[in-house]
Amino acid sequence: MQKTVRWRWTALLAISLLLAAAPATAEPPTGDPARGAALYIGSTGFEAGGSPCLACHAVAGAGLGKAAGASYGPDLTEMWDMFGPEGVADVLENLDVFPSMEAIYSGRSLTGQERADLAAYLQDVSGRETPRIAGSMLVEAGAGIGVFFLVLAIFGRNRLKSERPCPCAHIAKRGDS
Repeated sequence: MQKTVRWRWTALLAISLLLAAAPATAEPPTGDPARGAALYIGSTGFEAGGSPCLACHAVAGAGLGKAAGASYGPDLTEMWDMFGPEGVADVLENLDVFPSMEAIYSGRSLTGQERADLAAYLQDVSGRETPRIAGSMLVEAGAGIGVFFLVLAIFGRNRLKSERPCPCAHIAKRGDS
């Protein structure tokens, strides 16, 4: 009976030592909003090679100008407010479940640090006013087209006159005969 008690105490001591020596649960990495912005816009690439978020998603990030109005995917400015830290973490961990993102991120999961950095950036931009660029882009596009046709008219106005006669010249000769 004493051997059984010793064996139990020895087993209990061994389990206690193993639990004490086991590493504590790893804390999730702390995110850096500046690095998250670099990942978002693509100036820093993802380790596994996925496409930068800004290729499809708008965000009211400082200094992004009209690029902040990308419109293929939803605007992510309010993502942090809508889903909270757990929701954002879940979305960033499972990007390939979205049908439109499956081809881009299948087999190219984000690292834990990349997810933390992107989450920190999304938290940082939350609450910013989304830029309204549709009207100004229409005006700029119209002005660009106008300038193009003006340049075309200036450089092309005398081009054909020197190459062939006016089509009206032969009509005037017929009337004279």
